[in-house]
Amino acid sequence: MSVRQGIVEGVRPVGRAPSGVLLGAGMVAALPALAVLYLVIRASEADSGTWNLILRDRTAWLALRSLGLTAAVTAGAILLGVPLAWLVTRTDLPLRRVWTVVLALPLVIP
Repeated sequence: MSVRQGIVEGVRPVGRAPSGVLLGAGMVAALPALAVLYLVIRASEADSGTWNLILRDRTAWLALRSLGLTAAVTAGAILLGVPLAWLVTRTDLPLRRVWTVVLALPLVIP
């Protein structure tokens, strides 16, 4: 690669993404936004009995337990995943390719 006028040949300068990519990204982003908008509209139509059900102590307790489980699983994944990824990529681990596939299997097979 040679440098000419401050631009490295073979490397696209950073700029605006092509319009097709922007359109596709906008459509992908619109799907979750539509789901959230639908939930907001449906929630605004709820009567007081529904809100009483949602705001019960048991519902709050279940939500807190779910958040705790999410935090525990995330911490466990980080504590296991980062060292194993480091071992596979930065050391001379025997059968490196096999370990790469075996360690990625939980992502494929839930």
